Amino acid sequence: MHSKSGKILIVDDSELNLDLLEATLAGAHEVRRATSGLEALAVLETFRAEIVLLDIMMPGIDGYETCRRIQDAPHATATKVILVSARSEATERIKGYEVGASDFVVKPFDPDELLAKVNVFLALKTAEDASRAKSEFLANMSHEIRTPMTAILGYSENLLDPSLADDDRQHAIDTIWRNGQHLLELINSVLDLSKIEASRLLVEHDACSPGDIVVDVLDLMAARAQHAGVSLAVECDGPIPVRINSDRTRIKQILVNLVGNAIKFAPGGQVRLVARLRPGPAGRPLFEVDVVDTGIGIAPEQIELLCRPFVQADSSVTRRFGGTGLGLSISRRLARLLGGDLLIASELGKGSTFTMAVDAGEVDGVPTIDSLDLRSRPTVREVAPDSPALPYRVLLAEDGPDNQRLISAILRQAGAAVTVVENGQLAVDSVLAAMRADEPFDVVLMDMQMPVLDGYGATAALRDAGYRGAIVAVTAHALAGDRERCLQSGCDRYASKPIDRTALVRTIHELLDRSRGGSRNPDNRQES
Repeated sequence: MHSKSGKILIVDDSELNLDLLEATLAGAHEVRRATSGLEALAVLETFRAEIVLLDIMMPGIDGYETCRRIQDAPHATATKVILVSARSEATERIKGYEVGASDFVVKPFDPDELLAKVNVFLALKTAEDASRAKSEFLANMSHEIRTPMTAILGYSENLLDPSLADDDRQHAIDTIWRNGQHLLELINSVLDLSKIEASRLLVEHDACSPGDIVVDVLDLMAARAQHAGVSLAVECDGPIPVRINSDRTRIKQILVNLVGNAIKFAPGGQVRLVARLRPGPAGRPLFEVDVVDTGIGIAPEQIELLCRPFVQADSSVTRRFGGTGLGLSISRRLARLLGGDLLIASELGKGSTFTMAVDAGEVDGVPTIDSLDLRSRPTVREVAPDSPALPYRVLLAEDGPDNQRLISAILRQAGAAVTVVENGQLAVDSVLAAMRADEPFDVVLMDMQMPVLDGYGATAALRDAGYRGAIVAVTAHALAGDRERCLQSGCDRYASKPIDRTALVRTIHELLDRSRGGSRNPDNRQES
């Protein structure tokens, strides 16, 4: 069954007129009735109508005064009001427009004309709402970006002070790193939404441990919870399998979003995760996790807004707690890509429950567990383990001087011999010259956006010239389709900026170690 496309309040002191209006609209829209202006204002407190069809001549306050009060109500400022009257004089219309009416319909009305006007104003309101939501999102995003940037720039300036104490210097470094990670999370959220919108985000269905995922998420969020004074707990609602078939990374991403939100909106309270396995549609089992908080709760009329991209339920809450309005939208879409959904239940002042459900795959005969234990882990960032050595010749094609110094330093520290060029044409010339001298480069790290000849053209030229060595795309291009474009041009791997130094070194090592054991396989290209 299709849902009703709009919420409409019809207001008239004549039951006959209300019946006619409802008969015209109810088939396509959700309709509520009121017989006076005061009743209409009361109904709008809980029924957030998009359009009000309002009779002018009514007992008590008339349609003009009712329209004015609707426009003044904080929860109804975007509501469209269409006045309905037997009077057709221009003075009546002008007075209606002066109090905020959007249009005027004369009784007796033509049903087709009325329905057409309602549909036009619904479409207009939808467009206005979308524009308003994106404007609010951009304002929120500007705030979310500028806040960590202020810390990054400020503490970077502090590091220039030669008299800075060692403890203060380490604090500055930690602050810069933490805020940089926050910026990266924001960017990744926007990119994920872009990939989902373009139907280019892929999910895996591999064996993974649901219990380990849940505990990993709580371990990851422990420091944030401690800072907010929030206690974390976990339990099983019945036995859960030790293994399901799904996408570990995406399940973890959903739960990190949900737990992060719960911590943010429940300062000083509790966040509890409840894991279970239950039958789903067509008998397929679903793995579910409730994220239950004791926070501020959500009004019923705001719940439906939460999972729309760029939208947050209450701008005053946004100003108080921050956020961009993307996390829940991405989480619901990911859950649906994984064969499940994201459900929300809440009560103002008492807290909320967000339930993630994903298809568990075949679990018959899989052992189960009845409890989950939180593992103790340090709440500070741990130093990454030593990366494998790179005794290779590497060509780095990168036009940015800062990135040239950073990436070449990472590679040289790992033992590589690095040659740096600043554009794609020089990369082609250097690789081919090394081949002719029988001293070929083991791997080429190729920036994809460079002057003279970009990375796509340089990679294609090298493949056409017979170069069969490894090429890794190292690029800030990370939108939907960018990875595929890099691989199609001839790259073996794809790594997005900012660079994860450990992952980059390991990617090169694994790629070259594999190539030493056999010929290059152009179809075996991956993302680091």
